Amino acid sequence: MDKNSVEVEVQYDSHDLWLSYLISYFTFSTVWYFFLSFAVYGLVLAFIFLKGDPRFLQILGTLVTAFVFVILLGLINSYFSATSGSAKRKPPVKFVFESDRINMSNDKIESRIEWSFFVKATESSQRFCLYTDDKKQYWLPKKAFADGDIEKLRQLLLDHAEAMDVRLEGGAPGFEGMI
Repeated sequence: MDKNSVEVEVQYDSHDLWLSYLISYFTFSTVWYFFLSFAVYGLVLAFIFLKGDPRFLQILGTLVTAFVFVILLGLINSYFSATSGSAKRKPPVKFVFESDRINMSNDKIESRIEWSFFVKATESSQRFCLYTDDKKQYWLPKKAFADGDIEKLRQLLLDHAEAMDVRLEGGAPGFEGMI
């Protein structure tokens, strides 16, 4: 481990887990593709079976209601997944940020990840977030860092800014209040 490396151990609580579920569930692409496919298939089926029938608007209302219901079920499921007993017993994750890679480990697994694996990094007032794509991210609460390590991590992220989109102290657009 070199002098510029950063070591942090993160114990995720149920709030962090639920927030992670919400962000991945409500990414633009997930909601858009779900809504688009739901709307297209529903409208096509309604048009085929009703062919100009005035009940078409009733069917459209039913489709919108079903869409809202599915979104609410997703929220309820993500809440119970994050607050369940198994989620609360997750072991702490140790991150070691080095100039050429990131090492992640807990009592069950060890991973060595190249910086190029990440496509984006954001920082908010409470967390850093490293994204592998628009649905998968790693949350790093700032409260877990030792004094001076936040600046070291910022510098490491800036050193790798050519390979990924880095937004420091600006947060993730649209989620600043949450993360």
